[in-house]
Amino acid sequence: MRSRVEVHAEEKAKAERENAERMRPFREEAMKGINDILFEFDEMNEKIKNNLDEAMKRAKASGNYAGEDHSRETGFSNIGPNPKDRKEAKAKVHKVKDGDTVDGIAAKYGVSRGDILESNPNLKDKTSVDKQGRTIILIKEGDKLILPQGTNKQTGIKGGGSSNVIPNN
Repeated sequence: MRSRVEVHAEEKAKAERENAERMRPFREEAMKGINDILFEFDEMNEKIKNNLDEAMKRAKASGNYAGEDHSRETGFSNIGPNPKDRKEAKAKVHKVKDGDTVDGIAAKYGVSRGDILESNPNLKDKTSVDKQGRTIILIKEGDKLILPQGTNKQTGIKGGGSSNVIPNN
């Protein structure tokens, strides 16, 4: 005679087999879908490799190739301007002179006051409020202000007639 434990184990195993058999069509359908996705992935991967090879050939032909190709190992491409030919962009700096104001400096370089404030976060600590409640940016002779990237100095504008007052809204 079988014990209750053995009977229970057999019933549990039978239920698991029946459940597995009931789930078989779903598993097969899921595996078919996964195989389709993997096949599409392999095709796409091959297209990407071919496009990369073509881009490398064009880059080498045009002289925009920066060295050996390690892109397949590293995932990074050497296509682009050769770093040896690149000139590093240096930030432009304005040395404050007597009588300069933030608005005047902004006008001189063709940028906004906000651009200068964004490039010089330390100016936010150099503010004061006048009697009319306006915020004044305090700069002094000798201070160096970083100018926003891409600015060109405009000639003929001294930066006089502007003020360094920011209205409170």
